[in-house]
Amino acid sequence: GWEKDCDFKHLDFGSHYTYTMGDATGLYNANGYNPDQPAEKVIRNFVAIEPDIFVIYDYIKTKDSYGTRWKKYLLHTNNKPAISGTLLTEVNEDQKLFSKTLLPSNAVLNLIDESSEYSGYPDWQVPTNQRNWHIEITGRNNEEQFLNVLYTTDATTNSMPQTSLIQTASKNMIGVLIKSVIPRIVLFSIKGDPQASVEYLVDYFSTAAHLITGLETGGYNVYKDGRLFFTSSTSSEGVLEFSSTDGGTFKITKTTLPSCSTVGGSCKSNPCNVYSACNSVAGSCSSGYCCSGTCTTACIENWQCSAWSSCSNNQQTRTCNDLIN
Repeated sequence: GWEKDCDFKHLDFGSHYTYTMGDATGLYNANGYNPDQPAEKVIRNFVAIEPDIFVIYDYIKTKDSYGTRWKKYLLHTNNKPAISGTLLTEVNEDQKLFSKTLLPSNAVLNLIDESSEYSGYPDWQVPTNQRNWHIEITGRNNEEQFLNVLYTTDATTNSMPQTSLIQTASKNMIGVLIKSVIPRIVLFSIKGDPQASVEYLVDYFSTAAHLITGLETGGYNVYKDGRLFFTSSTSSEGVLEFSSTDGGTFKITKTTLPSCSTVGGSCKSNPCNVYSACNSVAGSCSSGYCCSGTCTTACIENWQCSAWSSCSNNQQTRTCNDLIN
């Protein structure tokens, strides 16, 4: 058996993202009669950005005593994908998947026809999730990083947003710039250890959303091109979120924030943008978020509708109910 199950380190929900980070080291170290324990660290970070972008960052290191063991990143698809360099494209009925590989820097996407691997086997011996196609990206170093960006859209879309690697000047984080309708910057701690500062350069025009994961919890000053322009605190999971018009050099450093009540705010259980007439304030809370204003809970709708009726007098009707309100 394996050493232990996956250990989920972080789970965070923001206004437009979901972030999780897990330590799977124990799953790659076997106990028992013939133990094999090569893994020193196996970390996976996953960010889902509404409505259609997913960023996956993996850090894997094997123990020096085990020498070099290859690491593989796999992505399964229902249909045969097209591959162009480090870009994968798959069409499934009226949907399309793009997947861009940014790390390893010398990545090669190897396409595997799973049906040929199990040729001659009866169906009951073939796992149901291994009867189609997948790609393999192999890392051959003792210490390896995989960074992939997935973009889901309809089948008529011709390309995914321009996507590029961010290598931080502080060399403690790695990330990606996605030039979607709203440009997105996502950063991760390279080895999964919480960081107290980071510096990076990004080039974009318009207003972009920055999502910095892997920070120590607490307050931070954000400098842009050497000038302080934003002060805030991370979520309880070490995630800092802010927006900035046009790119530049960003430096984020930890600072001590005053108490929330001192700056005229109150601590709320949800992010301030979940409430109406409420703004985020740079104040510290033992838990939750520092907000100012009346903080009335915003109306969140969840409509469920019946099927359309048959056509009568050139009209159709259906009944809709809000399941929340």
